[in-house]
Amino acid sequence: MVDVVNVFERLKHFFKFSSDVELADKLKITPTNLSGYKRRKTIPYEDIFVALNNTDADLQWIFYGIESKIHQPKTAFIQYYSDLSSSDGNGNIDLLSPYEMIQIDATLFPNTDIKNIIAIKVHSTIMSPTIMSQDTVFVDRSKTPLVSGKAYLIQINGVTLLTRMYVTSSGWMSKPDNGNYPEDFITEDKIRVIGKMTHKMGDIG
Repeated sequence: MVDVVNVFERLKHFFKFSSDVELADKLKITPTNLSGYKRRKTIPYEDIFVALNNTDADLQWIFYGIESKIHQPKTAFIQYYSDLSSSDGNGNIDLLSPYEMIQIDATLFPNTDIKNIIAIKVHSTIMSPTIMSQDTVFVDRSKTPLVSGKAYLIQINGVTLLTRMYVTSSGWMSKPDNGNYPEDFITEDKIRVIGKMTHKMGDIG
């Protein structure tokens, strides 16, 4: 069981703070809100994850007071959209779908502002065999200029999809890696680029 008061005390120790006021400022909440969390015995997980973003904090120690026996990499927390159907046209361009915060190894994204990285669970075979259904892909929202041959999360006519883009003499062409899906020629002004795919991994839940 998580001891809420001790979680906040360990956070102060980690950040080398001496007061709740300093911790509240780091969590971007008011001291009154912090006191309220302690009184209600609840934890503002997302605020804590954001505060610990890009640190080497041992989460087992932060939340349970138990030191991990394995090396803790430099970690970051990003938004993970498990229900955003990015590859079959049912996604939400503004990423308003429910999401959770997941912890990742920040060294996977060198020279990248981790705040621009999101993770999306794929629910289609349009990009197979490169990306399979149930794979999770990481998208860098800062990389919106199209580069021929790269995979992007884009919106075309209100449809959100993960596809590979190629430049042709007639303009841009969406060409999925799965040859069973058709190519689509599009003028650049009809494309809204959400970001470029940078990594992929298997199902993370």
